[in-house]
Amino acid sequence: MKRVAALAASLMLAAGCGGPKPEVTADTIFAGDVLTINDAQPSVEAIAVKDGNILAIGTRRDIESASKGANTKVVDLAGKTLLPGFLDPHSHYINSLSVANQVNVFAPPAGPGKDVGAIVAELRKFRDARNIPAGELIIAYGYDESSMPDGHMLNRDDLDRDFPDHPVLVGDVSLHAPCSTPRRSGSSDFPPTGIA
Repeated sequence: MKRVAALAASLMLAAGCGGPKPEVTADTIFAGDVLTINDAQPSVEAIAVKDGNILAIGTRRDIESASKGANTKVVDLAGKTLLPGFLDPHSHYINSLSVANQVNVFAPPAGPGKDVGAIVAELRKFRDARNIPAGELIIAYGYDESSMPDGHMLNRDDLDRDFPDHPVLVGDVSLHAPCSTPRRSGSSDFPPTGIA
C-alpha cells in the first residue's frame, strides 16, 4: 500500500512539473518573422491569436509556453513574413483587376509618364504591341497633371495627333478626372482641354 501511495504521489508530482497550463490558450500561433509596426518592438518571433484578437507577441518559446493549448494550431511561417492587416477606408483596389488591359502612365518611379511626350509614346507602344484595331478604345491610368514639366498638361490635341482612329481615355491618378478624345467617344460638348 505504501508503494502505491508513493507511486501515486510521484505521478502527481511529475504531472505538476510540466509547467503551468495557460489560462487562455490561443487558437493559432504564428511563428517566424512577424512585423509589429511598433517602434518599441518592431519584430517578434511569434504571435498568439484567439478569436481574431492578438493575445501576445514575443519569442516563440515564450509564446508557446504561455499560450499553446492542446487544440492550438501552430503555423510555421517557413521564412515568410507576417504583416499586420492594413485597412483602407477609401480604396480603389478593385481597379487593379481592370488595369491589366490598360496603359500605365503614372509619373516615375511608378510609371513612364514623366511628361506628355512620354505618355503619348507609351500609348503608341501599347497600341502597336497589341495591334489594337481602329475604332477600339485605348484606356490609360495614372496621369498626374501636377507632375507635368513646364505646365504642359495632356490635352486632346496631344492624343488626336497620334490617335486619329482610336478613342483614347487617360484617367488621372485620382481615378475621377479623365482626359479623352471626345470626337471618337461620341461627345460634341467636350472642353478643348479634353479634361472632364
